[in-house]
Amino acid sequence: MKQKYDDYYITVKDIISMNDTLHFWNSSRKSYIQGLLNDLYALGQKEPVVFIPFLEDKPITFITNNEFPQGVPIAVLKPEYDSANATCPGYTLKQNDNLESIQQNINEDYAWVNDVWVIGEEEGTPSNDSTIGQSLNQSNAGNTSRSNGQGEYGGIIQVIDFRYIEPWINGRPEFRFIISNSTGTIIKDKEFPKRKRKDIKTPNWYDFNEFIAYWNLSNIGNWTIEGWVEQDCRGGTCNTETISQTFPPPCIGCPSTTISYQKKNTDYDMGRTIIQFTDPIATAYGISYANIKRKF
Repeated sequence: MKQKYDDYYITVKDIISMNDTLHFWNSSRKSYIQGLLNDLYALGQKEPVVFIPFLEDKPITFITNNEFPQGVPIAVLKPEYDSANATCPGYTLKQNDNLESIQQNINEDYAWVNDVWVIGEEEGTPSNDSTIGQSLNQSNAGNTSRSNGQGEYGGIIQVIDFRYIEPWINGRPEFRFIISNSTGTIIKDKEFPKRKRKDIKTPNWYDFNEFIAYWNLSNIGNWTIEGWVEQDCRGGTCNTETISQTFPPPCIGCPSTTISYQKKNTDYDMGRTIIQFTDPIATAYGISYANIKRKF
């Protein structure tokens, strides 16, 4: 509930360190779990975590008033996620340390309202700034035209289908957007803090309220190219790969534009689109499984 990592999970390492004061296990049990953790580290795994999605919309009094569900929670294992139907098999943990199938597949809707624990690994630990972002104020994105030199803001997104961008077992999304000018030079590359999935999922829009530039035609040109990435190795040591794309001329006599930037190999490339100076500011542009916007 403290959201130490800006999501509703805790690392197994943290639980072990808390055992000395909260006494979850005796010393032999603690050593056994630490041994399992060390084995995972030796295999090169990221930090193991326990993620509890349904805490997302619970107030802190949910804990202080002892309203937490009683009984054995349902467990799902992150590596068993089935992307075809967006579910995981459900289990309960028996006293003999064996997992027993409950003969039920768990989906996102069920996990967000029931006591489901996702056993998986950490994606990354970005620092969070809760002051960044809000629901989109449509009054700042009317069907008006741009004027030369006017300030432009972006980081406005609506996800149509999270299954392909960030499966629910991974928790909150970690977005990044990259904007290039008409010659392909990057003028903005920004990582955003995590936010609740429901705040970004259609029909909702989320506005990270990021200032891009004063759109001066002589410097930026007649269009920009905006790309988005969902980061699955934020702060990690994954390999990098280069994204390159050449855009055809948006107008007769205009040159083509080639953009290039890097992402981690496990990040999801959400695609790119041209945004022209002459477009109405409220235009919604489609990328992979999402829409994006700009505003003044």
